[in-house]
Amino acid sequence: MPITIGNMTSNVNVVDSNNLLSDAVMEQIIRQVMMRLKAEQYAESQRRENREIRNQATTPEPF
Repeated sequence: MPITIGNMTSNVNVVDSNNLLSDAVMEQIIRQVMMRLKAEQYAESQRRENREIRNQATTPEPF
């Protein structure tokens, strides 16, 4: 029983693996990662602060 798969066309780009990212591009990626990490840490600290149960009682205001 013969099986026909068909034809496939593909473009392959060959790149030198030693020269994928320039120093400038790598520095930009690192800066973006650090900014995202700081933003996530700040958001987590804000969530933690919002969930915190405080031991302070508010004094009622007189009518």
